[in-house]
Amino acid sequence: MKLTLRLLAVSSFLSALGAASILACPASADDPGGDIFQIVNARSRIAESDRNMRKIDHDSELVMHRVAIKQELIRDLVAGHTTFEDAARRYVELNRMQESALTYMRRIYPGRTDEERAARQLAAHLRNSGNPTAGALGEEWECRLHAAD
Repeated sequence: MKLTLRLLAVSSFLSALGAASILACPASADDPGGDIFQIVNARSRIAESDRNMRKIDHDSELVMHRVAIKQELIRDLVAGHTTFEDAARRYVELNRMQESALTYMRRIYPGRTDEERAARQLAAHLRNSGNPTAGALGEEWECRLHAAD
């Protein structure tokens, strides 16, 4: 009989303890084992975040590569190593490498063709390069392109 009373006392104590914990933190009653699911969800979100960061890094590398080539084209054009038409053609090729760059060029620069838009983009880049010689060349080409309209 003493064992039954002890068992009853222990079970009553544990029940009271469980009830007190539910009253103290009601969310624990709704989601038993929630910590495990939260860990799994956190790992899934971390993996997704890692994939997104790798894509952003890749896209950033492409943009930086295109910018470096465009800067080199501007230097070659100012130095007389290439013609404006060849540099504009190369701008079109670079813009076509990335759909967002092509969309941007089509939205910002007027023209009937991508080649015309790229020529205007090149002229704007020349004008805004910070190099006085390139700036003058850009203004000259902007005038020529405007006169051709």
